Amino acid sequence: MIYRVLSIIVIWISLLPGFQPNTQNNLQTQDEPQPYTGSFVVYSDETYFGSNIDTLTGELRFRFKQANNHRAVFFDLLVGTEYFTIGAINDRGVFISFIITEDFLAGLTPSQFENDFFSTIYETLTIPSENRIREIVSYWDLQNVKMIFAGPNRNAYHLEIQGDLVEIRKIDGNYLSVAYQYSTDSGINMPSQYSFDTQLQAELAGFNRSKGLNLLNQFSGARQSIVSLFFEPAENKLYITLDNNITQIWMINVDGGTIETFRGFDQYHIGNVPEIGITSNDLRILNFSNEKLMDRVILGAIGILLIILVSNFILIKKTA
Repeated sequence: MIYRVLSIIVIWISLLPGFQPNTQNNLQTQDEPQPYTGSFVVYSDETYFGSNIDTLTGELRFRFKQANNHRAVFFDLLVGTEYFTIGAINDRGVFISFIITEDFLAGLTPSQFENDFFSTIYETLTIPSENRIREIVSYWDLQNVKMIFAGPNRNAYHLEIQGDLVEIRKIDGNYLSVAYQYSTDSGINMPSQYSFDTQLQAELAGFNRSKGLNLLNQFSGARQSIVSLFFEPAENKLYITLDNNITQIWMINVDGGTIETFRGFDQYHIGNVPEIGITSNDLRILNFSNEKLMDRVILGAIGILLIILVSNFILIKKTA
């Protein structure tokens, strides 16, 4: 019943005047640049983590959890009808991220991910050693995996699984990146990786949030299903942009478990991240730059729920 109600509400919303759903997610011409997905770590005056995640398979969910007096945000990607956890950050500067490629069909379930990396996120508070990560992935039934692990004290590495081969590339310098360009990727040493590294190197001097978000946006391509994430461990704040739109930025406060409109919205709003999480599609609907539309959405949803309640009451009376 709940899913039916939600479906009705979504349909009703789509009929609202002024509501323009995003119909460009699946449209991309040959002349448009292909998007880059991937992650980077920069160790400069401060530490910064960034990721581009393609949500073409479904929405991206942000979950907030606490254990052992530590806090973490998990990233879950919807593929078909199932969520797979593709990354996490914690309040001590640990960053784990899968690199989403075109053939990504399945990954680790939320429970699998949390079990495998519970110690990393809530106990040791540092990324797994090379021996430990090899032990962890030996139990996975996954092929063609690319990941990046990073933590405090300039400790980071890139993990790649190709069949039975597990390769680890440790950070050499003050940055590490793993990039994947759709339809043209042939390995981490091919032009897609080179282009991303070249631009990242050019921005290293005085690297900050603005440079990081601009870099992610620059390599998002024309596809409007890219969600860009930028994390500042020193502040424990995660910045989120959607659909290639760098003018509007959401922010999750890892310490407080809240999400807020950080920049580019007509009004400021803040709220707790729900226990079930909040998704990229939720954020698209909760576009507070259109307050009148949001008022109509809320009133319409209440109206539909009242109709359903009255209908159920009448049905119960008839069958009584």
